[in-house]
Amino acid sequence: MLLIEWGIKNVDDLAGKWKQVASCDLKNGWRALRIADVPDTHNIFIALDGLGLKHLIILAQGADSAKLWKTKGLEIAPGEFGIGDSPLAAGIRLSCLDKDFDETFVSLADAAIRAARVSPDPISAALETAKEFRWFWSTHAQSMTGDQELGLFGELWCLNRYFSISIDAAIDGWNGPMGARHDYQFTKGSLEVKATSKAGIAPVVAIANLEQLSDPVTGQLFLFVLQASEDALASNSLVMEIQSALAKVGASGKIALLERLAKAGYNPILDGQLKRRFRILSERLYRVGPGFPRITTSTFMPNGLPVGTGNVSYTLDTAVLNSWLIAPDHQGIMAALAAI
Repeated sequence: MLLIEWGIKNVDDLAGKWKQVASCDLKNGWRALRIADVPDTHNIFIALDGLGLKHLIILAQGADSAKLWKTKGLEIAPGEFGIGDSPLAAGIRLSCLDKDFDETFVSLADAAIRAARVSPDPISAALETAKEFRWFWSTHAQSMTGDQELGLFGELWCLNRYFSISIDAAIDGWNGPMGARHDYQFTKGSLEVKATSKAGIAPVVAIANLEQLSDPVTGQLFLFVLQASEDALASNSLVMEIQSALAKVGASGKIALLERLAKAGYNPILDGQLKRRFRILSERLYRVGPGFPRITTSTFMPNGLPVGTGNVSYTLDTAVLNSWLIAPDHQGIMAALAAI
């Protein structure tokens, strides 16, 4: 049988279906499987060409609005396509031209299919998905370390819980992934987020460099400490926080959020690996003010770090921070952060 209709449950399912494509007959330059669980007006196929390269082909009205677009290993092009024994029909193809990017393309295709499935205009939906995916396309995905996963979880937990009312503006201020000294930077103050799985009533947190607790350019600096333990029965995870944030933002905020996620090391193809669940043990907000125990570049003034030294990191015991604690619970933290 040349064409088989099927439904997609997840990316792993889609990856498996592509293996079935290889057993189809090669006609009109394609081996193809049709996706079943889409509206009757949508003709969507995953396909392999004669070289074994992967393609997503969508036959629908509106193909003439698409323009040829090509980047590293990915090409999007309008055209006319004959699938199986069917006559030529207008549509677009999303093509992976570099097999090194196969995993990313499978994830892109899955997202594009999901978007097209619920849209009256499957081509526009697929093109918009490809536009959003550009941040994840240019680099190969690498597994996140446990610290990276927990750290990004903490920053998104803060975004979803404490900045959700003005989340688009908060994303603009989420500059840690962009290389800024503090995770969140606003006109009235900045916020550094530390997530830790260390046990104890007052956990120790790691300060990665001398800039993290240095004074902001404007306003006050706050330190948010999230203590979480890994718990398979908990309802919180990095992927869930990402999905929650994406569901809240507008169009421009979504692009900015995806860019920051990519720069933080996240890639959608990692979703199957990011399975850790976190139970929240405590949340505390501190004001970094006079006398706060910290090491910054000014600590070594006027001469600076000794010659030949660098990459200074240290730990901070939150047990000694009671004098700077301004909110030990959700309600107090919400009120304090609303001021910045």
